Amino acid sequence: MGANFDLGLLSFESAEVPGNEEIRADAAVGDEVANPIHSKEFDDMQTVFDTYETITTRRYICRDDMLKIKELAGSYPSLEKLLKKFPVNSFSQEPSRINYDVSTESFIKSAYTAVVKALKDILTFIGESLRKFWDFLTKTGQQTAAVDGMEGKLRAIQTYLKEVDAIMVNTKVAEDYRKTRDAAMTNQYHNLTKRWTKFRQLHLETPGKFLEDLNALAGVITTKLPPYIDAVDTFLTEASKAETEQDIENAIAKIELFDMGSQQLLLLATRMGYSARDKLGNGVTPFQAQAGAIRGTYRGLINERCAIDREKYNTALTAYEISAWREGIENTMSYVKGRVEPTLKKIDGFNADNLKQGLEDAYMNRLVPSFKALTSILAGFTAVEQSMGLLTHNRNNVSLGIAKAALEVAKKIDQMVVANKSSLTIAEQNIIWRQRSALSASFGAEQD
Repeated sequence: MGANFDLGLLSFESAEVPGNEEIRADAAVGDEVANPIHSKEFDDMQTVFDTYETITTRRYICRDDMLKIKELAGSYPSLEKLLKKFPVNSFSQEPSRINYDVSTESFIKSAYTAVVKALKDILTFIGESLRKFWDFLTKTGQQTAAVDGMEGKLRAIQTYLKEVDAIMVNTKVAEDYRKTRDAAMTNQYHNLTKRWTKFRQLHLETPGKFLEDLNALAGVITTKLPPYIDAVDTFLTEASKAETEQDIENAIAKIELFDMGSQQLLLLATRMGYSARDKLGNGVTPFQAQAGAIRGTYRGLINERCAIDREKYNTALTAYEISAWREGIENTMSYVKGRVEPTLKKIDGFNADNLKQGLEDAYMNRLVPSFKALTSILAGFTAVEQSMGLLTHNRNNVSLGIAKAALEVAKKIDQMVVANKSSLTIAEQNIIWRQRSALSASFGAEQD
C-alpha cells in the first residue's frame, strides 16, 4: 500500500515561494522616490520667483526684497554676484528704483538657472519612479506566480483532510482523532493570529472583491500611464524647441489637456471615503488624491490587528482557493513596459539646458506652475502601484498562511493515523493510504 513515506517531510520550501515565512506589507510599498516639488530647493526657487514678481509688478525694489533672498544667493550665482556688488544695505528701506535694473537682470538669469535645474530634477524623478515600478512588478509578479503555483498542493492537502476526516470520525479511535485534529487546528490558529490583520480577514472573507480591486488598479496603470508618458515626451520636445511664449503655452497644453479621469479609480476611491468635495492640498491633483485615499485605506487595514475569525479559519483549511492573480500583474508589466521604455530613453537623453534664454518670464509664470501637476500625477501612479503591491502581498500572505496551516494540521493528523493503522479496516486503510500517496505526489516527494 506504499506506506513507506512520511508526510512529515512535506513543506513549502523558500525556493518555491520567495520569502515564504512572511512577506512584509511595507516591502510592497517600499521607499518612495523623493518628489522634487516637495524639496527645499523647489521652495527656494518659488521664493526667488515670487520676489521677482513682486518687484516687477510694482516696478520698484527695496531692502526687504533682498533680505528675502539673501540666504538663497549661494544657490544662484547671479544673485550671489549681485549681492557682492550691491549689498543688502545699499538698497533703500522704502521701494525705489535704486539698483532696480541690475537686480531684475540678475533675477532673470537666476530664473533660467532655477527652471533648468527643476526640470532636470523632475525628469530624474520620473525616471527613477518608473524604474522602481518595473522592479516592483517583476518581484511582485514572481512572488504571486509562486503562490499561484501552490494551488495544486493546497487542493491535495484539503482533499486529504476531508477524506481522512470522513473516515476517522467513524472509527474506534474517533475520540483520539478529534482531539488530535482539534489540537492541531487550534495551534495553527494561534500561529496565524499572531500576524493577522483586518486586511487579511477581509481577503479571507471576500478574496474575489480584492481581485476586482487589483484589476481596477491595473486597468488604471495600463490605460493612463502610457499616454501620460507620451504627453510628457511631447511636452519636453516642444518646450525644448520653444522660441516664443506662445510656444511655451502650447507645450504646457500637452500636459494640462491630458485627461487623468478614471471611473474605475473614482469608484474605488469613493468606496474608501474619497469625496470630490474634499479640499486638495497645494499642487495635488484629484488623481493623486484618489490614489492616495485607496493606499491609505489599505495601510489602515494592515495596521488594524485582529484575531482570525475562528469559523472562517476552520472552513478555510479545507475550502480556501488560490485563484490566479499573476496574470493581471504580468499583463500590466508587459503592456506598460513596451509602451513606456522608449519614452524613458528620450527622457534620459533630454537636455534641459536647451531651453531658450530670453523666455524666463514665460518659464516662471507658465512653466513652473505646471511642474506641480506633472509630479502630482506621477505621485498618483506611485500610490496606485503601492496599492497593487499591498493587495498582492496581502493575498500572498493569506494564501501562504492558510496553506502552511493546513499542511501542518495534515501532518499531525497523519502521525495519529499511522500510529493507529491497526485499528482501521483494510478498506479504510486503502482509502487513507491512497490519499496519503496523492498528497505526497503533489509535493513531488519520492515514495518507496
